[in-house]
Amino acid sequence: MAGTMAPLYRRTPVFVLLSSLAASFVVAAADKLPSIPAAYQLSARIALGEGKRWDYLLVEDATRRLYLAHGDAVDVVDLGTRRLVGRIGGLRGTHGVAVAREFGRGYISDGKSDSVVVFDLSTLARVRTIAVGRNPDAIVFDPASKRIAVFNGGTHDASILDAASGDVIAASVELGGKPEFSRVDGSGHAYVNIEDTAEIVDLDLQQARVHRRYSIAPCVEPTGLAIDGHSRLYSVCANHLMIISDPAGGTVLGRAPIGARPDGVVFDDGFAYSANGGDGTISVVGEPRPGSFATVRTIASQPGARTIDVEARTHALYLPAAGASGTPSASELELLVFTRL
Repeated sequence: MAGTMAPLYRRTPVFVLLSSLAASFVVAAADKLPSIPAAYQLSARIALGEGKRWDYLLVEDATRRLYLAHGDAVDVVDLGTRRLVGRIGGLRGTHGVAVAREFGRGYISDGKSDSVVVFDLSTLARVRTIAVGRNPDAIVFDPASKRIAVFNGGTHDASILDAASGDVIAASVELGGKPEFSRVDGSGHAYVNIEDTAEIVDLDLQQARVHRRYSIAPCVEPTGLAIDGHSRLYSVCANHLMIISDPAGGTVLGRAPIGARPDGVVFDDGFAYSANGGDGTISVVGEPRPGSFATVRTIASQPGARTIDVEARTHALYLPAAGASGTPSASELELLVFTRL
C-alpha cells in the first residue's frame, strides 16, 4: 500500500496547483468581462440657438470643450459650465471637426465648399482654408503620424494633411466607395466605414495608402463607427444592426440589434452606445461572454438624436437634437446631456 500511495502523494500538489491556476484563469477572464452597464438619465439640455441641421460632434477631454458641426457654423460648448462659449461661422454645410491640441489648431470639414477650414484653438479665429476632394465629411486627427485624414463623400477618396502645417500630403487616396465615419487607432491607421459597399477600409496614414479593406456583411449602409481599447471596431448599420469587427484580421466578430436610423456610436467603459435617431433611443451593446455580443440596455433619448459623443472622465453622453419637442417643426437646436444615475 505504501508503495502505491507515494506516487499519488507526489502528484497531488501538481494537480492542486494546476487546478488553482485554472481557477485563477477563470476568475481573471471573468474580471475582464464588462459588468452590467450603468443606468442613464437625461440631466440637461444645452440651448444652441436656431437651426435644424447638424452632423458630428467632438468632445475634447483635455479642455472639456465640445465642438458641434451645426449647419454653416461650428458651435463650441464648455462642458463644465454647460454653456455655448463660441462659434466659428462663415462655413458652408460643415460636417465634422478634428482637434490637434499639440499644434493649437482645429480642422473643420466644410462640405459644400470642398475644403478644410483651419482655426486657432485659443481664439477660434480662422487661419486658412485648404482645398480637398468633393464634399468632405468625416475628419480625424491621428496623434501617431501627426496627420489629419479627411474623407470626401463626393469623390470617394481621402485627403491627408500635415497637422502642424496644414500642407496637403496626399490629395486623393481612392477608397472604392462612399466614406462615412472614421476612427484612428493611435498607431498610424484610420478606419472608415464605406457606406455603399458595407466595408471597412484601413488607411495607413504614414504611407498614405489603403492597407486593407474587408466586408462587414450583413451590415447595410454603415454610418457611425467606434473603436475600443483592443482596436475592435463597432459599425452601426441601417438594417438595425451593430457589427463588431477585428481590423487586424479583417473579420467580423459578432453583431447585435440596435434601433432605427443610427448615425453615431461611441465606446466607453466596456460598452458601445448607438444613437438611433429613428426611434429616439440609445442602444447599449456589451460582451456578456467573450466573443458573444448583445444589446444589454436601451436608453430613451429623443427622435432625431442620431449622433453622439462621450466625455471619458465623466462618462456623460452628448446628443444633438432639434428642440425640446423633438418635432420636425422645432427650430431650436439643443444638446442633450445624459449622465449616470
